[in-house]
Amino acid sequence: MHFRLVEMSPDRLDHERIWGGIGLVVGLGVLVFPLGRVTVRCVFKALTGWPCPTCGMTRSLIHLRQLDLVGAFLANPLIATFALFAIAYVLYAWVAILFGTRRIRLVVTRSWEPTLLRVLAVAVVLGNWIYLIAVGR
Repeated sequence: MHFRLVEMSPDRLDHERIWGGIGLVVGLGVLVFPLGRVTVRCVFKALTGWPCPTCGMTRSLIHLRQLDLVGAFLANPLIATFALFAIAYVLYAWVAILFGTRRIRLVVTRSWEPTLLRVLAVAVVLGNWIYLIAVGR
């Protein structure tokens, strides 16, 4: 598995245009929407008494919007990390779109690599969930 820079051509799917646009709309929504007024109760926690893997997501986004990185990571490390990577990707996407640069693509070279990525993703979500349970979200 490795990253490769590719030239864009009409026959290639332009992920940067898709996710750059979605990211821009979502980012503006997070900045404008009054997240502090959200009072949704977690159904999973109400039924089980345990936090769900995304508990603390709204608090994490509120902290990020206020540029409080420590608070964001304490509220939900997975969501804070995902949001920061999403911000970085959207910035990269707009630079790539505006300047017509080559695009970064992940190339899978071995048959077992997609399975490894899936296992790692599940492990990260479970690790985050264990953290949320341990801190009593």
